[in-house]
Amino acid sequence: MSDANYLVAYFDVYAFSNMVREDSLASLSIRLTKTAKAIKERADENGLKLFVFSDCGFLLCEMPTSSSLERDNLIRRFIHQIEILCDDFLEQDMLVRGGVAYGQVFIDDSIIVGPPIIEAVRLEGAIPAPFILFPLKVAKELNVESYIPIFLLTLKQGNIIRAGLIYPTDTANYRLLLEKLTKESICRGDPVAAKSQHALDMVNHILKRSLKE
Repeated sequence: MSDANYLVAYFDVYAFSNMVREDSLASLSIRLTKTAKAIKERADENGLKLFVFSDCGFLLCEMPTSSSLERDNLIRRFIHQIEILCDDFLEQDMLVRGGVAYGQVFIDDSIIVGPPIIEAVRLEGAIPAPFILFPLKVAKELNVESYIPIFLLTLKQGNIIRAGLIYPTDTANYRLLLEKLTKESICRGDPVAAKSQHALDMVNHILKRSLKE
């Protein structure tokens, strides 16, 4: 049982409903289980907590009350673990979307409760593309805004925010997989095909900016 301040990353498999319709449940289960196992092993090695439910989950990092140096190192490792998490899903031809929040969380064996849980899920639902969003306000609160590239991002509701974006380190295959998913969505005539194209355009823009910087 724990009640402390945590960095919370919520992640959800992008376009998972299409996968359920088109792939076998056995295949999906194997891919998800393999990915969750890899993430769990690294979470344990790095002192992080992981809760997984179907195609989504929470990765949590408890923030120490000690020196800022220890805290900063933890945050760097946490961001890196999110990148690797994105890579794990990419290896299984999956992309993830999510959000990061910070604050007090209550954790028991199988229960996690707290404002950051709600906020991280809210952020995931507002993002139009497969990124993990690290809000600038959280980075500033923890004084780590220099640790992650900050972008200007338009959310689904039209709100514009400044935030860090975390995505797979294998950017070439990241782009290729999203292109594939977008083409499939257009070919099916999905009502959300235009949104898929918008997501691809956004990812291409972000990656081009990252290369320039």
